[in-house]
Amino acid sequence: RWRRSFFFLWTTEPLDVAAASGCVDITKWQTFQTVLFLDRLLDGSPLPHEVISKLSECYSAQLDGMNAEIRIRWLQIIVRNDYYPDLHKVRLFLENQ
Repeated sequence: RWRRSFFFLWTTEPLDVAAASGCVDITKWQTFQTVLFLDRLLDGSPLPHEVISKLSECYSAQLDGMNAEIRIRWLQIIVRNDYYPDLHKVRLFLENQ
């Protein structure tokens, strides 16, 4: 239930930067929970630049170390949102697969 609220925190405009700054450690989640969260973000994309920037700040490093199923979703979010600071990660992923 709280994960649904977590999703709405990131997708309700304007972004509550103070609340979003308390980055949750998603490495503790089960794979399906992270996939669901990322799928919902992907469905809601494109996201405002402020949101994708804060998501990247909070989670990009955590997601980089996760399995390919999770990383591909994060990279799709990067591409769908034209988030250029992380676009190089898409190329690295594709080269390594």
